[in-house]
Amino acid sequence: MSDILITALSIFVAFLGLSILVLVHELGHFTAAKTSKVGVKEFSIGFGKKIWGFKKGETEYKLSAIPLGGYVKLVGLDDEDQSERSYTSKSKLTRMKILAGGVVFNFLFAIIVFTLCNMHGMKQLKPTINVAKDMPASLVLKDGDEISKVNGVGVSTWPEFSEELSRSKGEPIKFVVLRNGQELEVVVKPVKVEAEDEFGGKIEKWVIGVGPTGDIITTPGLPAGKAFKKSAELSWKAYSTTYKFIGKLFVKEAKAEKGLGGPVLIMTFLTGAVKDGFFSFFSFLAVISLMLGIMNSLPIPILDGGHMMFLGVEAIRGKPLKKKTERFIQTVFFYLLILLMAFATYLDIGRLWP
Repeated sequence: MSDILITALSIFVAFLGLSILVLVHELGHFTAAKTSKVGVKEFSIGFGKKIWGFKKGETEYKLSAIPLGGYVKLVGLDDEDQSERSYTSKSKLTRMKILAGGVVFNFLFAIIVFTLCNMHGMKQLKPTINVAKDMPASLVLKDGDEISKVNGVGVSTWPEFSEELSRSKGEPIKFVVLRNGQELEVVVKPVKVEAEDEFGGKIEKWVIGVGPTGDIITTPGLPAGKAFKKSAELSWKAYSTTYKFIGKLFVKEAKAEKGLGGPVLIMTFLTGAVKDGFFSFFSFLAVISLMLGIMNSLPIPILDGGHMMFLGVEAIRGKPLKKKTERFIQTVFFYLLILLMAFATYLDIGRLWP
């Protein structure tokens, strides 16, 4: 099969994967609405002109022309219907549940997929090292050494190695390394340097001067319980790290290019994950699902979090904002979001084709 055909198929599968995430998100809203006895007029994957669809009961299910999201149209949300099946007739708690349904389903999807991938075994960087010149590690370590223990703790992947390394706080570190089939014990004293953290902020950190060789291993599969626990921890870490980045961005302690990715970068990585195999593809899809859930939970008008914010304002004021005011705010933030996506795309292009 030619490289062009493989790339084309990979792009198609990547688009299909993003459609799955849209389906999962909208299914969350749909399920929350149905279980709350709120009528659903339309369930659409995509926007714009209908390409294909069918009607079952009160709901029209359809596939639309512009594959940039989807929507669930609820009874009473954009009309004057005040029947018992109307969204606006329900309590604030019920409406909040419906608004949060998409985010919840995105998180559940991510945790389920991560759990299955961890049960199968995940691809990870192997803790084999390249050594920087004139750094502490160069005195006793060599390129290609494989780290098996750090201060007596066994490590089998690069993330495990990095985590143990970060605990040193400047104290000498004892390593067990494999070199040419032999096991050696060495000690390295870290040095403090000025560096950038994961968000691009300036920090001081202890280093020994090593980096990964890029060798990949597949970790052994975990039992279901441990796989779920690890997946939940990973999901929570991604959630908290993203909010931490946003907070640092506002106080100018982070660089946008360190954490902001747009559609070009997502499609590039997702297409590459397709080529790496089934589990690589779905594990990256789970990461995007998490990001989609996090983004939609932000209190930005036009996003789910923004609608929840409006509901909170309604609870405080004792009455909702005027429709005209709400639509004006949503329109302003819609164009701001378009500008943000354009900026993210600009950053994507700079990263991929510097």
